[in-house]
Amino acid sequence: MPVYFYGMPNGRIFCFFARFSEVHLNQSTLEFVFAVHEDFTYDYETGKIIAFGFKETRISDFEEMVNSPDQRIRIMNVYQFLESYSDAQLFLNTKAQIMRRNLELEIA
Repeated sequence: MPVYFYGMPNGRIFCFFARFSEVHLNQSTLEFVFAVHEDFTYDYETGKIIAFGFKETRISDFEEMVNSPDQRIRIMNVYQFLESYSDAQLFLNTKAQIMRRNLELEIA
C-alpha cells in the first residue's frame, strides 16, 4: 500500500499509510498509521527538505532515500475511524492548519 509524506508547518515530515489490523478473529480492517520521519525536516516557508538536520535535499534524492527499508520513523498515532486515504488527508490537512495558526500566534 502507498505511503504519503507531508511537510508540516512545525518542521516535521509526517508520513501516513494504511495497514491491515485484525479487529476480531478472522476479521480484518484498515487502520491508518501517522508517523514522524526522524531523518528529515521540512522548511515550510521555502518548501525545502533537510536531511539529518543540516543538508538540503532534492525531492528526487528524498524519494530515493525514503524508499529504502531502513527508514527511521516514529509512530505517533494509529486511527481506525478513518475509512480512506481521502479521510486521512483531510485529517492531516486540518492538523496542519491548526499547527500553522499556533506558529503564527507564537511569532506575533
